[in-house]
Amino acid sequence: MFDAKEMQTKFISNMAERLNTMNFRARFREDGDLTVSSSINFLGVVGKTGELYCNSKDLCNPYRRFQLERILQTMDAVRTEMVQANTSTPEEALELETLLGAYPSRQQAQEEKPEPKQNEDTTLKMVHEQSSEKNPSQSNLSEGLPELCFSTLPGTGELICIKRGESGYYPSDWSTDDPAQNCALADYNNERLGVTREQRLAMECGSMHGWDVPGADPKAYEQNGMKMGGMTLG
Repeated sequence: MFDAKEMQTKFISNMAERLNTMNFRARFREDGDLTVSSSINFLGVVGKTGELYCNSKDLCNPYRRFQLERILQTMDAVRTEMVQANTSTPEEALELETLLGAYPSRQQAQEEKPEPKQNEDTTLKMVHEQSSEKNPSQSNLSEGLPELCFSTLPGTGELICIKRGESGYYPSDWSTDDPAQNCALADYNNERLGVTREQRLAMECGSMHGWDVPGADPKAYEQNGMKMGGMTLG
């Protein structure tokens, strides 16, 4: 019923438009797929049939994984909007959703080994179902915390990433030798991610003292709430 090429081309075009409004850099490839980068790093390739190809090593980097998950969520949103705009029956919706990769075979996703793109050493195919994965350790966290925020280490001023629900921190690829610049980068990146000062303070506390303490709740820092005790980050 649907022209596969037309729908898939429209999907990629809509993805490019949406991602560029989200401060990604989306560029069309000769094969019709979409190359997606952050302001400084290549992130992956969005395929016409609803898959995201990326370097498997990027999943170990909390910031890049966060960005990849944002891309997957955008793919879900664009696909849903297209289905709502172009179908009128459940049968049509199922056909278009499948055409755009909403229901990939788990076995196919595990066994298929796509040709590496952009000279990446190892390429991983991320599919729709991965965008809904949740870390079991995060199930009881305080509401209102983002998945990731930026901060700086006391003493060294190194730029770091803090992942919600995890102890400690991850060094950032963007860290410089200038503590003042790292502090500005932390503020800039948090602003782009929509992370508030209260959320950052709560995540700094949670990463050091545990995520079940009162200081891991951003509400503790609102107005005249408690201040960060002990070690001060940023």
